[in-house]
Amino acid sequence: MSHRTFNDQVDHLEVQLQQLTERLIDGDPFLLQDASATFQRLTVELLQIAKDTQRTQPGSFDGFRRISALSSAMTGFRENLLRRSAYIDCALGVLIPTTGEKATYAGSRVYGAPARRSGSFIPFSA
Repeated sequence: MSHRTFNDQVDHLEVQLQQLTERLIDGDPFLLQDASATFQRLTVELLQIAKDTQRTQPGSFDGFRRISALSSAMTGFRENLLRRSAYIDCALGVLIPTTGEKATYAGSRVYGAPARRSGSFIPFSA
């Protein structure tokens, strides 16, 4: 691990999150995986730097605003990642058709269909 300051590490994380977003837009899963691994490594390094900073300079840690902004940006990235995943699932559903067989409990009504008649006997009611 290099000897970076807290602010330098947050700068690197912000740049990496931007690259991560660009990789998601590009759609290449291998580049996205590499960028994710780099982001994770930088995050672990930031945690270690924050622990060291608190030990040497207690009370002088003022990066909470930047971390909060980074956290909200990461939340937006995760939502976009879930949207991409749902889009891919729908596309796979179009490309790979189902077998065409009905499911066991599939029916036209919400709570199931009425029982079928057996044989040719029709019930008579008066």
